[in-house]
Amino acid sequence: MANFRDKVMLIADIRLRLSLDAADYTDQKCIIVLKIKDNSEKQPFGIPTDSFKEILGIKGKDIE
Repeated sequence: MANFRDKVMLIADIRLRLSLDAADYTDQKCIIVLKIKDNSEKQPFGIPTDSFKEILGIKGKDIE
């Protein structure tokens, strides 16, 4: 879990699901923040990553 804009945010390290070593959290690591709709609220959800190339905004209706 992490503090994101004064709210508690769940962090899911998918490396563990892929049978890889857990991420080492340093100042050089990034967390991709997704907003997941939960009832009437959008809840932030984080996924740690080593790096990323660009930021995209994708609407739920555009996902199949």
